[in-house]
Amino acid sequence: MSGWSSAAEIRKSVEVDAPPDVVFRALTDEKELVQWMPTEAKMDPRVGGVIRFKFHWEARNVDTEVQGTVKELVPGRKLSYTWVAVMRSDREPAITEGAPEALVTWSLEELPGRRTMVTLVQKGFDERFRRDGESGWEHFLGQLKKHCSG
Repeated sequence: MSGWSSAAEIRKSVEVDAPPDVVFRALTDEKELVQWMPTEAKMDPRVGGVIRFKFHWEARNVDTEVQGTVKELVPGRKLSYTWVAVMRSDREPAITEGAPEALVTWSLEELPGRRTMVTLVQKGFDERFRRDGESGWEHFLGQLKKHCSG
């Protein structure tokens, strides 16, 4: 994909009761990632590094793997990576060939009182996944907030 369309964009923000370095570690450390987002995580936190997240929800018959490459990394401030999902569920057949490549960007803004405004933007996804993407990111931002504030 040559670029990411701004038309297909999900944008979510949440205020977290933790400083940016704590939130950044939760976004980049494999041991922390599995406590609030994927079931399994591989993360090479450097530009050009590979990510691989696996999500398993037996109750919903969902088995998803996400692969990508880190595009931007500014410790304590910003993380951006590509996001290509291979999904299997009781509703949809496996999506493998031609799966859309999205760009996921996490921006962290330090707030007074050792708090952080976390903004997530996902661009370039297939529009048929907007509803699931919106609700999924809403859920994961809540989980991140709980994990970091914990």
